[in-house]
Amino acid sequence: DGPTGHISSLATSGACAGSVYASLVAGGGTGGGVGLWDGGGSGEQVALLQGHGRRAVTALAFSPCGARLFSGARGDPALHCWDVRALGRGVVWTAARDAGGTAQRLGIGLTPDGSVLLAGGKGGCVRGWHAGSGQVIVGEGDWVAAGGRTPVSGVAVHPVRPLVATAAQGRLGARAAHRRARRRPAAGAGLRGHPRGPV
Repeated sequence: DGPTGHISSLATSGACAGSVYASLVAGGGTGGGVGLWDGGGSGEQVALLQGHGRRAVTALAFSPCGARLFSGARGDPALHCWDVRALGRGVVWTAARDAGGTAQRLGIGLTPDGSVLLAGGKGGCVRGWHAGSGQVIVGEGDWVAAGGRTPVSGVAVHPVRPLVATAAQGRLGARAAHRRARRRPAAGAGLRGHPRGPV
């Protein structure tokens, strides 16, 4: 069985050493669940990941190496990390983001080397975790992604420069990121430019 409802998010992986699949396609359902399909051959479904209940899975991202998949759902504070080389293992780690009680779609993004996962919150902040362990690197309030407290619906990391872009309330913001995000930005430092109000 595949994810229930309509497909609300998609992600594709490159070749992953240690996986039997040349590539994978992940699709999140509006009724919960993440389906995985063979993207390099048969196109058949190879797994169904359950971890967000019946919440719509609206954020998916593969690590650049293709070994890990990250998922987030609407109104669910839990972000999950899955190892697609060992699908029977279940969730590798779970992190908490500021998403409870909101119906907004919140964005996630990875650094180009895949070492840091960033996620937007409903209160206008961005959090960051070590992608391998789930350890917090950027805490709540360290990055205020926009003026005001609007939900951060998009997070993207520049492929070459240490720059993170966010989207909220139909406007974009950008800020310099520490290389590999190993150092925490100063408390209160952050992006400016998004007005108050819903996305």
